[in-house]
Amino acid sequence: MEISILNRQKKIKINAEDVRKNALLILKKLKIDCELNILFTDNKSIQLLNRKYRRKNKPTDVLSFQQDRKKVKNKPLVLGDIVISAEKARSQAKEYSMTLKEEIRALVRHGILHLCGFSHAKMKAFRIF
Repeated sequence: MEISILNRQKKIKINAEDVRKNALLILKKLKIDCELNILFTDNKSIQLLNRKYRRKNKPTDVLSFQQDRKKVKNKPLVLGDIVISAEKARSQAKEYSMTLKEEIRALVRHGILHLCGFSHAKMKAFRIF
């Protein structure tokens, strides 16, 4: 499994190794061997993506972009890309009385589940989040 983490924002310190370990743990529990990309950005950048792809002109906490689900022989499955607003994660962590680390872990889990095809209704039904 390959987890790529890119931090494109400068305001909030992100522990990339903790994010990687958390993502690996989730993928192992789901029994998925794949490549995954996680991008940390700011509210302004995620708002642009949210407007372009979801037609919602506001910042959001996490976006998931699935890749082609066809398995290519001798190449690992590319699950997709997760984009997280570090600013939104920090404000939500305060709002939910959790640490930033806990909120980022929850957003990574949320993003991975979306990449695996889980809708919000399905996640609630299975009490996943």
